[in-house]
Amino acid sequence: MEHFIETCIIIMIEVMSAHLFLGTFMTERKYKIAKIHWIWIVLTTFIMYMITQKFHDNVFAKECVIFIVLIFFTRLCFTGKWVKSTILSGAYIGILIAVDMVEYIVITYMIPIDMEQVFNSSLLTTLLTLLCKTVIIVLVVWLRMKYQNLIYTDLLNQAQWLRFLYFPVLTMMVIITIIMKTGALESEENQQVFLMVAIGLVVMNLFIFYFMRDMAEQEVQIRERTLAQERMQNEIALYESLSSQYELQKKNAHEYKNHIGCIQGLLSQKEYDKALNYVQSLAQTIHKQYDTINTNNSYVNAILNTKYAEMIEKHIVFIFRVNDLSDLPMKNEDVVVILSNLLNNAIEACEKVNEKRRIQLKFLKQEDEIILSVKNSTKKKAIQQGEGFQTTKEDAKQHGIGVSTIQELVKKYHGEISIENESTYFYVSITIPNLIA
Repeated sequence: MEHFIETCIIIMIEVMSAHLFLGTFMTERKYKIAKIHWIWIVLTTFIMYMITQKFHDNVFAKECVIFIVLIFFTRLCFTGKWVKSTILSGAYIGILIAVDMVEYIVITYMIPIDMEQVFNSSLLTTLLTLLCKTVIIVLVVWLRMKYQNLIYTDLLNQAQWLRFLYFPVLTMMVIITIIMKTGALESEENQQVFLMVAIGLVVMNLFIFYFMRDMAEQEVQIRERTLAQERMQNEIALYESLSSQYELQKKNAHEYKNHIGCIQGLLSQKEYDKALNYVQSLAQTIHKQYDTINTNNSYVNAILNTKYAEMIEKHIVFIFRVNDLSDLPMKNEDVVVILSNLLNNAIEACEKVNEKRRIQLKFLKQEDEIILSVKNSTKKKAIQQGEGFQTTKEDAKQHGIGVSTIQELVKKYHGEISIENESTYFYVSITIPNLIA
């Protein structure tokens, strides 16, 4: 019974490592049952156990059957083509074999231990197998750190990933120490205790990694919900702005009929000077009421003109340079989030400045890239808070989504963002490839 439990645990470690390895390059298949992947892991573990018992004396046949089972396991847990599933399953089997070979060479030539003693001792064999599995875990974590293109790689930076690797390295050192001291463990009870300690450490490595991954994915979901809420709020504000402009145009159209009637009356009475003065006064009123900024993009126009009106009310000088921004290589809702937040943050900073309130905007579509930059006056250097900057609004929790989310959206379109945070000004510059050009 003890042998059965030990073997099943070791096989499950292999299957869980395979799940993490495959998840580095493939997308997890979604099921209505949240924990269905664990069912596949346990089921695959028992199938592989039966395979190892059936083909105990035929290593080649055993590896071939395990390879086929691993392919089906990949299809159950991940989305993707059969070819990719087959290649990655074969790659994982190859890594297992390569680690076993390297371990044999290292033990033979570097660790003072008799190989004949190893083959005759189930304890040493199990410990060496656990050592191999720990090496596999380290390799899988390293691969995920280097190659996985997920949002939560920003949440767990390279230094944090390396800190996680301390634990498996410590586990390997403990196992090696137990292997070298097995000769001093005379009683079988002591051997079983140390074996359980080694198994527990390896299993704990895997569960810690799964815990880190789940926590990071939950953080990603929180960010996505926050971003969706921000998009909705910006969309509502945009539609309200467009609606108010439409109502204003309807009102003006009615009033212009009256103006035209008045002008017609003055001209019919040959009151030319009065008619001219009336037209000049009316022209100034029209110039103030109609939109000042036109980029051939209704979303950008609505934001810029709304914010421009707000800046006029708050005595902020607005210097802008724009061109034809039609057909931007970005979703409209993402443009709204980025531009609205940049201008909201700039206006908030300028409100604290007593004099020389100024915001400079450049939004240009060039042949190969989109350039968006905002520079605003500040009273003092902004306080950095994580990846973003601290707001002084009373409703801080509801105010914006921060520079970090803008960075995520820029990254989504393979762009770059640079920030200058000085005592007298704050400057954000964004460049995004113009893939439509």
